[in-house]
Amino acid sequence: MRLTEKDLEKEVAGEDYYQFPETTVTVCCLKLHNGMWLIGESACLDKCYFDPEVGKKVARENALEQLWKLLAFRQLDKNLRK
Repeated sequence: MRLTEKDLEKEVAGEDYYQFPETTVTVCCLKLHNGMWLIGESACLDKCYFDPEVGKKVARENALEQLWKLLAFRQLDKNLRK
């Protein structure tokens, strides 16, 4: 089986974002259907270039990167148990 972005999105039950005041640091917290939470973060070096929507997008992508690894492990485990 090949994992796709659609497979990842099916696992996400909810998401929340937080930008630390006076910073360019943004955190994305993804809640999965199994109750697990994954955290991704982003930061911009220069406040004059900071775009909150880009910060959210990058933080979410970083959280999803963790999910790729978890789903790949789950699939590998299934294959090994056959």
